[in-house]
Amino acid sequence: MSTALRAAAIAASLSVVFVIAGCAGTGGTAATPIDQSKVDKTLQAMLPKGVVDAGTLTVASDIPTPPFDFYGDDGTTVVGLDPDLASAIGELLGVRFEFVPVAYDTLLPSMKAGKYQIAMTGMTDTKERQQQVTFVDYLQTGGGFVIRKGGEAVGGLADLCGKSVGTQSGTIIVDFLEANVAPECPADSPLDLQQFTGQDDVVVALRSDRIGVAVLPSPSAGYLVQTTGDEFDDTFYLPYGVLGFATSGDDADALAKALKGAMDKLVADGTYAKLLDRYGLGSLAVEKITINGAEQ
Repeated sequence: MSTALRAAAIAASLSVVFVIAGCAGTGGTAATPIDQSKVDKTLQAMLPKGVVDAGTLTVASDIPTPPFDFYGDDGTTVVGLDPDLASAIGELLGVRFEFVPVAYDTLLPSMKAGKYQIAMTGMTDTKERQQQVTFVDYLQTGGGFVIRKGGEAVGGLADLCGKSVGTQSGTIIVDFLEANVAPECPADSPLDLQQFTGQDDVVVALRSDRIGVAVLPSPSAGYLVQTTGDEFDDTFYLPYGVLGFATSGDDADALAKALKGAMDKLVADGTYAKLLDRYGLGSLAVEKITINGAEQ
């Protein structure tokens, strides 16, 4: 992956809709015919009839959120782990995935309002969120603490006291820090928690020294450090749970079962592991794909 593409993962703006067809990130369009020889008819039959008839699933995604979904060199094509998985799933189900940029903190309300059928954007499965959507869990996650190279290392939660800490609004990271760090900090060394609309905004704030620590989902934190040379270090990892594709609406359960079936097949044939390795996420693979597998 080129340096320019990696930079685009952080800097690109929310402006484009791209349809994932036969092969994600390679310039496919909605007009590209589906290869019927690759469609698993048993899995396709699990889809809601309306999805099969439409031939398209509209996907809400907080773009850019590398390595899950971000813009390629051309500034318009959506690439990343989720588009790659969507492409492979789409081949099995005989449908296309249309990625639409949606701000993270509006994802669940938008899905509840019926605007989108599915969200693919590195969202953590939680018991609370299961009250609104159904998750197909596919990756382990946690919180990754990132600093600028040479900065003061963060070795645990207590080290956040007295520091300016940035994270993305609407995430469980905010809830965790407010519940487990802020109350424990002494009065003369409080947690300065700053929330940003997008993950790229958090990185820009860290790069410009407006914050001293960025707390990102661990896959994003690791990917950022790997793809920006000697600019950043990740100094602490807090295990949490699992990430999932979220489905919503009257057909949420049926859609989730079809997606799980396709993912099970991708796990079995090695595609899942291959795609995780492409983004340096092999160590975060789950043992099996689950539906609403969160334990908290």
